[in-house]
Amino acid sequence: MGLSKQEKGQINKGSGRLLLRIIIAAIICYMDSLLYQIAYILYAFLYFPIEVLDIIARNSRVEYHQEGEHVIDIKVYGTGFMSALVRNFLLRFNMNQTLDKVTSNHHCLPDPAETDDLIVGFIFGTYILVWVFMYFESFGLRMRHVIAGFFYRKREKKRVLHLYNEMFRRRIGFLATVRKRIRKSIKRKEYKRHVGFIVALQRQFPRWFKWLSVFQSAKENCIICEDSQGPGFHLCETPGCGIGYCQQCWKDVKKRCYACSRGEEDSDDEDENLSTDTSDLSGSE
Repeated sequence: MGLSKQEKGQINKGSGRLLLRIIIAAIICYMDSLLYQIAYILYAFLYFPIEVLDIIARNSRVEYHQEGEHVIDIKVYGTGFMSALVRNFLLRFNMNQTLDKVTSNHHCLPDPAETDDLIVGFIFGTYILVWVFMYFESFGLRMRHVIAGFFYRKREKKRVLHLYNEMFRRRIGFLATVRKRIRKSIKRKEYKRHVGFIVALQRQFPRWFKWLSVFQSAKENCIICEDSQGPGFHLCETPGCGIGYCQQCWKDVKKRCYACSRGEEDSDDEDENLSTDTSDLSGSE
């Protein structure tokens, strides 16, 4: 099961943002490696940068040795009820702690080293894993109604029937609107097909430029859904028409071309059949 256009759009947006972060991470890793290589080259020829860093590392190390004893002893005098209550409360704050701690700036001193390839691989592997999760997120979101339908079966059945009837109504109304719009524009001579240069070459010289069909711009578009030419694409065989329909739209229009004169005689009957189907569908609910 493929992804819908909306899901592909979400993945493309997320992939774009993720790609930007990958580029930034790649630049940082490259600059880190480049600085190390520059320092190594300067050390090989001038013996200066690494020597300075080594002097700083050997002579700037500072250690702080702190030792002592922390004693907290709170005494509450008295024999009454309140004194006993306060004594029991403050008794928890009494402590006797011996301190013997060494603090050093050893980890802050310069120690130039090349970044391990394992760390770089882990960084970009994490980005790849994020993209995989982002791709399969759409499939995970589709499972929401499946999970809800498992617990609420009757509600899920009503939801499916409602969606089916609603989509069927909208499709019938959409096809009727498209049919009327195209036929009116044909009668008024307002409908114009956008033919590109490659398509014009193919039609004018089909033997020479048939190989141009591999390009996307050379493919026809469905007059209804505007999808590009693919398997099962149908071109009207009426001379002078040549309007294209995708496989699904050609099936929906009952294999009748909207643009040419074919099927115009049965247009009224078709409208009546569509309205009858709609009323039957409403009654089936």
